[in-house]
Amino acid sequence: MDAWMTLLAALGPALAKALYEVGKEVVVKPLMGPAAEQFKAWVRRGYDARVDDARVRGVVEAAVKATGLTKWEDWDDYPLRAALDRLAGEGQGALRKQTVAAALAMTREAPEEVPDALLTALRVGERQRPDLTHFLWAFRGALARADEEYRALVELAGADEARALLRRLASVVRDVDGQPVIPVLQVTPAEREIEAAYLRTLVESECRYLRLEGRQAQSPEGGFRMHLENVYIALNTTGRPHEEEQARIRGPGLVAEGRERQEPRSVLRVALDQRPLLLLGEPGSGKTTFADHLAPCLAGERWQPATGWASNLASHDAAWEGPAPLPVRIRLREFAADEKCLPGDTDTLGRAKHLLAYVEKYLGDDRWSEHLPRHAVDVFDRGEALLVLDGLDEVADPQRRRQVAEAINDLTGRRCSDLWVLVTCRVAQYPLDASGHCAAEWALPGFHRVRLADFTPQQIEDFTDRWFGEVYSSPQNRRVRRDKAERLKVAIRDRPGLQEIAPRPILLTQMALVHDAGELPGTRVE
Repeated sequence: MDAWMTLLAALGPALAKALYEVGKEVVVKPLMGPAAEQFKAWVRRGYDARVDDARVRGVVEAAVKATGLTKWEDWDDYPLRAALDRLAGEGQGALRKQTVAAALAMTREAPEEVPDALLTALRVGERQRPDLTHFLWAFRGALARADEEYRALVELAGADEARALLRRLASVVRDVDGQPVIPVLQVTPAEREIEAAYLRTLVESECRYLRLEGRQAQSPEGGFRMHLENVYIALNTTGRPHEEEQARIRGPGLVAEGRERQEPRSVLRVALDQRPLLLLGEPGSGKTTFADHLAPCLAGERWQPATGWASNLASHDAAWEGPAPLPVRIRLREFAADEKCLPGDTDTLGRAKHLLAYVEKYLGDDRWSEHLPRHAVDVFDRGEALLVLDGLDEVADPQRRRQVAEAINDLTGRRCSDLWVLVTCRVAQYPLDASGHCAAEWALPGFHRVRLADFTPQQIEDFTDRWFGEVYSSPQNRRVRRDKAERLKVAIRDRPGLQEIAPRPILLTQMALVHDAGELPGTRVE
């Protein structure tokens, strides 16, 4: 079998699967008619590898023949050959999905119809754009001639709303560690109506304000609530979550030396690149605050796109790109306490259905649309949501914690494998051995792990400025806020005891509260 036949054997099934996945996203509720019904019937019957692989392999073969590129020796000098090899390779599902979307979104055989991002993802230059255009157009035409189901898909792709979605799928690409990722979500008007009240609640009340419960000092200016986005400092992560264990093996000096050579990574950068993510940290290091900040920012961006909410997430090495997922934030201690959703018998394995049942219950609030719970689960299945599971350590009963972890593992491993999930936990409750593995029953083996770093001296000063800028925000208080901030910064610089505790965000917050109410005590204990 020559090289072309080898590629055909791999590319056909690969594009068949991508075609089905893209097709599901093309179906828009307002579209009616025979084509829509024909295509919906295909979706209902499900993807059949034996049938669909064979049919699309034939489509690819017809497209290649139509381009006149049936002999590999004609392509020896073209990077397009390497691009198609890559397209058929392992782990390239996103790239195949992007390629199919580009073909379906084309309206004519014109180079400008091929998104620049697709050329980048395939790693080909402008010289190959005409050949790639020719191939994609031929693929689209051969698809329409293949049979009624694929012809229906091509007809649906010609509708304005569907084509707009396909163009976004084909052009919004971010390359992560050599793998193309497509952070593209589609929220139809009907879905936006379902989500509106819930998203507005996240933006205007829940999660938006800095939590000051339990602080003994008087809250700022008679008790007004601090807007979290105004005082939030982008948190960084340490190089490895099990740094202490490595220090015992290699020696703390070697670990410290390696850490100094690394550029700090923001938790947002890690969260974007590594999913699902387990965020570890010491008490008061900012785990919950990060979750509280992320949720309303994404909610605001999804509710009112391009109004500036996403800019609140920017850090030194990351910025939000593209539409926002649907954020859902769950406190794991409350899920663990709900025996109607998670069986009270601890011998019962925790399953995805238990966690999804609690998500539906949580979203079944009278303030929000009655369709929101079911809609959210559908969005979960599409992988178009962020599920924040806060406080694994707060589940006190070890057996109950194991059940919760089982439910999380089942959700991310089987039911909603494409869902973006973020779990937070204290370091002490997620013990790691010297090799970085957790031997506890509540381990999350499929999760990337990262640990929050303490504030740097610059972050301490930035937080101080932002804090007093929020407390004394009116123009007439300009001198007061500057004086308060400078005196606190001087106190921290001049007193070793304060320098020691200031890097922990929760303690720095307490110091700011006490300092605003009067003067900082003379000793660390006070």
